[in-house]
Amino acid sequence: MLRRTIDSLLAQTYSNIEIVVVDDNGVGTPNQLNTEAVLKPYAQNSTVKYICHDVNKNGAAARNTGVKASSGAYICFLDDDDIYHPTKVERQVEMMETLDETYGMVYCSNEVYRGDKKVSEAHVYKSGYVFGDILKCSIQISTPSMLVRREAYDSIGGFDESFRRHQDLEFLVRLTNRYKAQAMDFIGFRIYITNRNSARSFEQMYQWREHYLNKMMPYIQQLPKKEQKNILIYQRLSAAFQLVKDKRFKEYILQCAKIKPGYRFFVSWYRNIMYFVKNILGISH
Repeated sequence: MLRRTIDSLLAQTYSNIEIVVVDDNGVGTPNQLNTEAVLKPYAQNSTVKYICHDVNKNGAAARNTGVKASSGAYICFLDDDDIYHPTKVERQVEMMETLDETYGMVYCSNEVYRGDKKVSEAHVYKSGYVFGDILKCSIQISTPSMLVRREAYDSIGGFDESFRRHQDLEFLVRLTNRYKAQAMDFIGFRIYITNRNSARSFEQMYQWREHYLNKMMPYIQQLPKKEQKNILIYQRLSAAFQLVKDKRFKEYILQCAKIKPGYRFFVSWYRNIMYFVKNILGISH
């Protein structure tokens, strides 16, 4: 998968790029040795730089390491199982250079694959100040979709390395609290569905989600009271969703009953039931 990812970057029509591969497995681990072997064919390519953490840290630390090792005016992020389409960087750089410094990033649409089968597309549409939309999860901006102005990244201190999950969402909240975003509705990259970063249990998911909410509370409190309540309900129902994945249905119902529901409860309930029907029972609707 990593080779496919790197090749998609080397195929960019915008040639003035640096590719920094950050290995967060830890030196000497089987996964690290495998990554090193995959990267050997690129050893003589000055565009590709390989950095390995001594020990496993987390995705936030890996992203910060990569940025520190780069020198470009703009920053993109890509996981090792996804790919960019050839014109992604060029089109986003061209757009960014038409925008003033109140814009911290541009972002684009994507397609989603499971194996070799395309299962969906995610289109972006909203530009300007999207801070409230990010907190309310009314729009989705995935990290690979972004091209970020380095000055904007530096001004917010990069990624918060206390996060083992939700670090991308946390980063977006702080970035859009200061800067505008420009949507670009073209398919710029492809996401492959995997379960590598899924929580091991509801308890772990709940811990990660509560850490996110605690850190984000000063930002959430900038919104009207009703929206604050809806955000907390939505986030906690999303954590409870892990119980459906774990087939712990009775506990899921009990957990939902603890949450004071509003409109978002019914939206989330429907989504969870549809996930159960499609992915666990294997029934299309």
